[in-house]
Amino acid sequence: MARTSFRLTVALLICLVSTAQSQTTAARKALSGEWTGTLLLDNSSPRLSLVFEATDSSLTGKTYSDGGSFGPMEGLSLHGDTVHFNVDRLDFTGRISGTTMTVDLIVYNGSHRSLTLKKTPELGSPAAPPTGVLQEHSLYDSSYKRTRRIWTYTPPGYDARRPEPYPLIVAFDGFTYRDTMPLPQVLDSLLAARRAPAFVAVLIDDDGGPTRIADLGNAPRMPAFLAEQLIPFVRRGWHVTTDPHRVIVTGSSAGGLGAAYVALTRPDLFGNVWSQSGAFWRGADASNDEPFEWLTQHVKSAPKSDVRFMLDVGALEDHATLGGSGPNFLGANRRFRDALQAKGYAVTYTEVPGGNHAEQWWRLRLAAGIVALADTWSSPTTR
Repeated sequence: MARTSFRLTVALLICLVSTAQSQTTAARKALSGEWTGTLLLDNSSPRLSLVFEATDSSLTGKTYSDGGSFGPMEGLSLHGDTVHFNVDRLDFTGRISGTTMTVDLIVYNGSHRSLTLKKTPELGSPAAPPTGVLQEHSLYDSSYKRTRRIWTYTPPGYDARRPEPYPLIVAFDGFTYRDTMPLPQVLDSLLAARRAPAFVAVLIDDDGGPTRIADLGNAPRMPAFLAEQLIPFVRRGWHVTTDPHRVIVTGSSAGGLGAAYVALTRPDLFGNVWSQSGAFWRGADASNDEPFEWLTQHVKSAPKSDVRFMLDVGALEDHATLGGSGPNFLGANRRFRDALQAKGYAVTYTEVPGGNHAEQWWRLRLAAGIVALADTWSSPTTR
């Protein structure tokens, strides 16, 4: 009888430990990922992004804001559905419920602020079905005198007859944004989580090497191709908006430069720029020669356009270009930001801690940029 009682006690303890471990694992899984929202302060409204990595053996986190990193999270802890940490004299206590985190924030003067964060869905997660349709097309580019591949993405449930046209995303380096940085999957996930509206997207193939730079390096032929051929082609074939305020053009590296250039050249077509590690050090029309930072000088001298900018650059991109003879990459991004802000443009700028010039960093932030830009729009009638 005593042995039976002992065995039952041991079994009960094992069950309780297993249950506690299971609950801890579930809580860490719920916390892991990116959480974003806007903090309303007396004189500013910075956009925050909290990124957590929680495993059974470790718990780490980073805090981003419009101006870069707030600094390291200190005293980070997770108890049940409650996460707590301090950063830059701010005290965060967040309670997780599904994909929403409600934060009680104690700011510098000891007063409290309430903040609601939403979790960015993970790519390929079971919470993000169904999928849209991706189709490949060939379009002769009369500006560059070559046939160009493009891909069109339509969202799940695409309805060509719905009252409101779909917002549009145009991405350079289409082959990369089709696979390595899977924009279609990102849009599927954001739509399923109701973090962004249903988009139609166009992915433009820019090949590589000198051909790519001729496309994306402050080249006048690119906005001519977009305005005279690509956008009319898309508008004829798909139910997309003609309102530039609901169009995003995006790219990374030279593609980020190209996105900014075409929007500043044709603000009647593109009202939002999402640039990741934009190559703003480059000269005019695919030139690697002086004068460098041509687009920054253009911003200073040209009239202001109605364009909103989301700019990311890696904090580790603090190095000279052209093997040491060209401008500092990070410095060129900062000067481009400063020129835009001095002219009165709406700019969200982030220096990603630990970030470098690589797709693995751009992919992590791709969804956040789309959400941040779309959140500035008036609510569409159909999402």
